[in-house]
Amino acid sequence: MTWRAAVCDRYAERVNLLLLEPGDFAADGTVRIGGRRLAHVRGVLAPEAGGTLRVGVVGGRIGTARVAALSALELVLDP
Repeated sequence: MTWRAAVCDRYAERVNLLLLEPGDFAADGTVRIGGRRLAHVRGVLAPEAGGTLRVGVVGGRIGTARVAALSALELVLDP
């Protein structure tokens, strides 16, 4: 791996996050993502059940969320 590729990989790790909107939150505090957004998340962030993802709320804070469940139709995150 070249120096440039290594720098780009580290930069991508810092900026790639799942952007959440208020409507993504269920009454129990979990977040449910499906459809095109799920396909994008799978391709870019490669989530795994039990793992964590970087997330950010539109107009709010950035942090992490635990992947509670992952299926072909839905990604469920715990706050």
